[in-house]
Amino acid sequence: VFERGSGQWLDVLDDKHLQRLLAKRKQEKPILTIGIPTYNRSYYLNKCLRAIYDQIGDDDLVEVFVSDNCSEDDTRILVEGYAKRYKNLRYHKNSENIGARNFEMVWGSAKGEYVVAVGDDDYFTGDILYQLMSTIYQQRDAALIMMLEAVDLQIKPGRGIDEYVQKVSYVSTYISALVMKQKYFQEIENKHRYSHTSLNQVYLQLEILSRHPQFVTLNSHIFGGMTGEWGFGGNFSEKDKACLGKVFIQEYFDLLALYLNHGLSEKTFREDKKVVWERMILPWLNIVTLADGRLIRILMIFLISIINMKIIMKQESSKLSRLSNVMMLEGRRD
Repeated sequence: VFERGSGQWLDVLDDKHLQRLLAKRKQEKPILTIGIPTYNRSYYLNKCLRAIYDQIGDDDLVEVFVSDNCSEDDTRILVEGYAKRYKNLRYHKNSENIGARNFEMVWGSAKGEYVVAVGDDDYFTGDILYQLMSTIYQQRDAALIMMLEAVDLQIKPGRGIDEYVQKVSYVSTYISALVMKQKYFQEIENKHRYSHTSLNQVYLQLEILSRHPQFVTLNSHIFGGMTGEWGFGGNFSEKDKACLGKVFIQEYFDLLALYLNHGLSEKTFREDKKVVWERMILPWLNIVTLADGRLIRILMIFLISIINMKIIMKQESSKLSRLSNVMMLEGRRD
């Protein structure tokens, strides 16, 4: 019999021993909770649930928890249909829409030892969930597990905020890839400290690592090709797109700055600015330009915000200034 607490297979001596082991197993909590905050997106939620259950079925090592943010569509009917087939599914509907705190509802209400809050339009692929389960059993002392997209499977332990920022960088903003030890989330006194920003999840990670430094990166193929399709399908407003500059530059680095000389070195802080610029900002600008030729004004705001915050090296800022001037001229022509 598999003992979920230890992750070991135990020899069964007789029927009575078997019954005792099975009874004990029923008392133990799941190893992992896959939480799904959702609101009025049953079409995407169905695809998310199907991607999960195609991997885990009715495995009681895993809890699937849907936190419905007071939807007005057929979300409840959809989830109840899944619940008839799978006993490891739990459903909760908020009495009112609580906004982004629905993610904190998932993290705080999870019964699993570890918890991941996955977006309702993010779709796990392959056998990543059992790779994650295996990683948990191999690295049981890890406070955080961050799933990173990669071709080949690699499990890399690390320690401390500095090494975490070096290995994970801005991917720490991606909630669906973040796996936390649930009891360490519960230890944080002010869980809502940065809920006024879009990156409270980054604060939670840094705060957990400041107390429990062990972490793991799970490098593998994590999500299917249509992951994030709600946003990439054109559902972001122009205001949302303009705010990305503030979120991924000002808010992200303001949060990191809190931990300078408290686990994060100046050297890593500076190097991460370059990483964000080269691997996130420039590719994002290319995507937006290709997707919507009308976003000249938004890109100008985005670029000016970078210069004003002075987080990029001087030579990069001068490049941005020249690019901004060109874009202003293009905007006038339009």
